[in-house]
Amino acid sequence: FTREITALGLALGAILSAITLVGLQRAVIQPIKALAGHAERVAAGSLDEVVDVGRRDEVGRLALAFEHMLRSLRATRRDLDAQHEAARALERRLQHAQRLALIGQLSATVAHQVGSPLNVVLGRARYALQQGVHEPRVERHLREIEAGAVQISLVIESLLTHARRVRGRTEPVDLGALARST
Repeated sequence: FTREITALGLALGAILSAITLVGLQRAVIQPIKALAGHAERVAAGSLDEVVDVGRRDEVGRLALAFEHMLRSLRATRRDLDAQHEAARALERRLQHAQRLALIGQLSATVAHQVGSPLNVVLGRARYALQQGVHEPRVERHLREIEAGAVQISLVIESLLTHARRVRGRTEPVDLGALARST
């Protein structure tokens, strides 16, 4: 009879152990494995995880904390992406401004290098015309030189205007009144 009770006790113990193990598996081990899987995917870079074990115990609190952490990481990633895009836009604008400054410097250099000799040509053509030319063909050539030089001067002045930095506003001033008041 003692053997039977011992065997029955062992059988009940084994059954209770199995039930406890199954309950532990469902209650703790599976939810912890699920959280570990989420954590591994987040560590690999996926912030699209949705964590919900639907419980209010410690495992549920751990899942809720993990979900809050994921929301915070998503918000931080959005902020960083926005800041990165703003920095790229600022860099593009800076590069554009640098190109414009370089074009301005190049324009000023070209205007100076071409403008100085051009003023000599224009001055000489006008001087010759003022002295009076006796041949109509020479006078016609001098007028063409003068017209071409004036046209090139206008282009150079436009280049210089665009090359100069505009500072403040400009407005018309009565120079006579300014001279009298000075």
